[in-house]
Amino acid sequence: MAQKRCRYCGKEFTPKPHVENIQVCCGKAKCKAQRKAEAQSRWLKTIPNYYKGEYWRTRLWLAEHPGYLRTYRKNNPDYVRKDNEARRRRRIRARRSADIQDAWPRREIKRIQVLQGADIQDTYRLRLDGLLCALGGPAAPIYKTLSTSAGGSG
Repeated sequence: MAQKRCRYCGKEFTPKPHVENIQVCCGKAKCKAQRKAEAQSRWLKTIPNYYKGEYWRTRLWLAEHPGYLRTYRKNNPDYVRKDNEARRRRRIRARRSADIQDAWPRREIKRIQVLQGADIQDTYRLRLDGLLCALGGPAAPIYKTLSTSAGGSG
């Protein structure tokens, strides 16, 4: 039987007779683990949504095994620490994206609420015209503001 070279460690090995045509790695645990991880990754790329919506099975299993998570976390403090850090990072990232979307309108609404008797649309139009002028262009003709309608030059 011919020798083959292991795809992962590069050493020669004798393949098993019944799978010699398809065997690509030797029998070392590291090489087998690497081959399995590669195969799983390749499989998940072909069916990316396979595990979507499967949490109900996890909940059923956890209901049948009460106290499992508490015991696991108690026995694996490193996992708990890493999980808490990852959860904190995800929460911060979610807050940042929410702030980018919500912060400007909230600030503007607070500023406008202070104004008494001001028309909100006119306030925004004036600010937009001022911004356009500051950028070097004329006031936008599509916005009729108090200054342009009264004969002023925006």
